[in-house]
Amino acid sequence: MPRSFYDKRGNDLSVGQAQRVALARTLANEPEVLLLDEPTSALDPLSTQNVEDVIMKLKKKQGLTVVMVYYSIKQIQRIADVVCLLVDGDVVEVLEPDRLSEAKHPMALRFLTLSS
Repeated sequence: MPRSFYDKRGNDLSVGQAQRVALARTLANEPEVLLLDEPTSALDPLSTQNVEDVIMKLKKKQGLTVVMVYYSIKQIQRIADVVCLLVDGDVVEVLEPDRLSEAKHPMALRFLTLSS
């Protein structure tokens, strides 16, 4: 990250920069469980890949449990170990990422159809 980034005030950051700072601040606390709500939604593809790489390293090297909200099927398939599909706050499907096509719940099927 460029040195000029460190001297910026919070309100001078882009949405993507603020998102990365929030993730870094959270990781500095060394959590046992990391809760993320679309952590790459405002990022460009390269930054998205960087964040995904960090998440994968944390999962593998530190055994960190990561719970994420995502709407991108491709991203889910790259990152997730287990996928829980929720409808109105209730878990209606629990699948491995490579078995998403086996979902049975009507809303899960609709989501998967619209996402592909």
